Amino acid sequence: MGIEAAAILLSWIAIVILAGAVAACVRALRFQEARLLQVLSQPRRLSPGDRMMLPRPLAGHLPPGDSILLLFGTAECGSCREALRNLAARYDAGRKLPHLVAAFRGPAPDVPGPPVTVVTHQAQAFEELNIGLLPFAVLLRDDEVVAAGAVGSEQSIDELWRTVERTSDREASAHG
Repeated sequence: MGIEAAAILLSWIAIVILAGAVAACVRALRFQEARLLQVLSQPRRLSPGDRMMLPRPLAGHLPPGDSILLLFGTAECGSCREALRNLAARYDAGRKLPHLVAAFRGPAPDVPGPPVTVVTHQAQAFEELNIGLLPFAVLLRDDEVVAAGAVGSEQSIDELWRTVERTSDREASAHG
């Protein structure tokens, strides 16, 4: 075998090794891309301690104050209406409690009067906050999530209300 033949053989070996390395890199990149897409496609979960910037259309309708209890729902959702009635009935005029705000994706159903502030046509807020399961409540204090979750059962509403009361009691003792 001459020098030319050996050079050609070594060139082909180098090309095969490089092709294998490139294929391995492409496979690793595709794997990483698939993992990233999986993470990005999962809805963001609101957790206690998260800072929450409310979408502008919704934030512009909220009353001023330290704490807000946001209930997300739709007019067609029976458990949303029931959760709103249940929460509104727990409000006592003598206590400093968070503002109760009902945010609806579209038009609002008949809702109880005060203490409820009703905000309608908030589809953009539902999308930006990844609100899917309804009814969904978020308790905010100074733009920080204190509690968040679905409130479709009496038990989940009771649990949320205990958090509301603890937070309100802490605020009252800090200010009083």
